[in-house]
Formats: sequence, C-alpha cells, structure tokens
Amino acid sequence: MYKSCLEFLSHLKNFRGVSPHTLRSYAQDLSYFKRYLEEHTLNLTPQHFSAPFPYKEIDPASPLSKTCNLSLNSIDRGVIRAYISYSHFQKFSKTTIRRRLSSLGSYYKFLLSKKIVTHNPMELIDRPKIAKPLPRALSLKTIEMFFSYVDTSTDSGVRDRAILELFFSSAIRLSELVSMNVDRLDFEQGLIYVLGKGKKERIVPITKEAKTWLLSYLKGSSHTRVKTGLKPGETSALFLNKYLGRISTRSVDRMFNKYLMKSGLYESITPHTFRHSIATLWLEQGMDLKTIQKLLGHKSLSATTIYTKVSRKVKEEVYDKVHPRAK
Repeated sequence: MYKSCLEFLSHLKNFRGVSPHTLRSYAQDLSYFKRYLEEHTLNLTPQHFSAPFPYKEIDPASPLSKTCNLSLNSIDRGVIRAYISYSHFQKFSKTTIRRRLSSLGSYYKFLLSKKIVTHNPMELIDRPKIAKPLPRALSLKTIEMFFSYVDTSTDSGVRDRAILELFFSSAIRLSELVSMNVDRLDFEQGLIYVLGKGKKERIVPITKEAKTWLLSYLKGSSHTRVKTGLKPGETSALFLNKYLGRISTRSVDRMFNKYLMKSGLYESITPHTFRHSIATLWLEQGMDLKTIQKLLGHKSLSATTIYTKVSRKVKEEVYDKVHPRAK
C-alpha cells in the first residue's frame, strides 16, 4: 500500500499539477487511513506503525514502500464503512470525513487505472452531506473603512495596501497572491497573469488604484530586491516578508487579523471574503456569470452561480422582472 500511495502522490504532483496545500491534504488523508488499517485491521502496535506519507520529497522507490503490506484487494466496502463509523466515533467533522473519503476515492480510481486493484471499494459509499453556507459579501463602505486603517507611511504599510488593493481588484485566491512573481504583472495593459489551480493560467485585469499601489510598493522595495538579487522585472516573488523571502499565506492571514482588530469591525474579513465581495459586486454591476467564472478561475459555472443567491440586489431585480405584480 505504501508504494502505491507514493506513486499516487507523485502522479498528483507531477502530472495533475496540484498545489502544495492540496498535495499535503491528500498525503495526510491517506496517512490517516493507513494508520487506521494498521491499528484495526493488521492489529499492529504504535511502535510498528509505518511513517506518514511524505508530500515534499516523494520517492516511490523508497525503502519505506515495503512497509504496510496489506493487500489492497482485501479492502472492501465493509472496511470502508467501518472506517467511516470509526471516524464518526472519533468526533471528526462531516467536512473532514467527506474530504478523507474523497481522497480515498481519487486514490482508488488511480489504482484501477493502473490495474493495481480489481475493484473499487469506494463505489456505492455514501459520503456525509454538508449544508453549504452561502458566502457573505462585504459592503463597499466596510471595505473602504478596512483600507483606511493601513498606515501607508511605512514600507510594510505600502506593501499591505498593495496586497489589499490587488485582492479587491482581481478577486484572486490567497494561494495565487503569495505565489505571484513580479514578471506576472503587465502594468502597460493593466493585467496580471494568474497561475491558478491545476497550474492553469488566466488573465485578470486590475484597477488603476491597484496598479498605483503596486508600483509604489515595487519602487519602495527596489533597493531591497537589488540587495537580495531580486530585481523588479525578473522572475521573483512579488510580495516579500520582513526576512526578504516570499510572503506566506499565514503572514497574509495575520495581516488581515491585525487590521480587523484595529478597525474594531465585527465582521469576519479574510482574503476569501474579499474574493466573494468583488464577485458579488461584479454581478450587481451587470457582469455576466461566464465572465465572472473565467476571472475567478472556477472550473464549473455552478460554483459561480452561488453569487446570484448571495446578492440581494440581483434577487430583487429578478423578482421585479418575473413577478406580474412586482411593479
């Protein structure tokens, strides 16, 4: 099992181009299932458990691949159902259980495609149903108030304002922002080239305000970039941390929390709520769903149509159009 899992993770990394965060999630989900099998099927003691699956350096030929030699064909739906029951007993959330089952489903599809197994025990397995909460959009007034608490008299403040403006201008994901390089900006055309999920590239326009703050940030940090060999225009990290390395997702989250505390606002304000907010504003300003889908990098249109349920303005406009007595 260990070797086939490493082969699957290698496939996700090298052929499907999943993000490091997604790869880590798959490795952790499969490691938890492996640990369950070792404890409850093979009846091993903790000192005999094999190591968790790696997600940074993946080598299917590793000596560790000889561990956990449970026959994959011996795992049937009964084992999977027992695993689900165990997960519920351990008080894992429905979201966690559903994600782990989804990871197992992808793993077994890979095994079938490689003819490593003869059957898929994940077939006919029901996954916990989760009620999806509607995304919440911030008002323009709230966003502008949030911006006002950034002290742009400092270099770090200029950087933070550039980050916020880029988020609100383009609705890119947090992972896309931190991985962005300087050479992905086209100031002349007012565009950014975003490398999204599955390493798919999309082109997103940015506002003049975002362009202004980005240029101001790059100008202010140019001496730092020269010192570290990171010159504007070269393939280098767009946003740097105080240690002159690429800014992390955790650092951006901390930045949002800092300004939320300063503002005294009670609303939850995160990079993701910024993404929801601009998508809702686009819709309310008349942008069609297909264009919004392309800008957000959604794989399917169904993921984008949720904004029609969020926007009160859109609901009222639809109501006025279809109800015979609305006017």
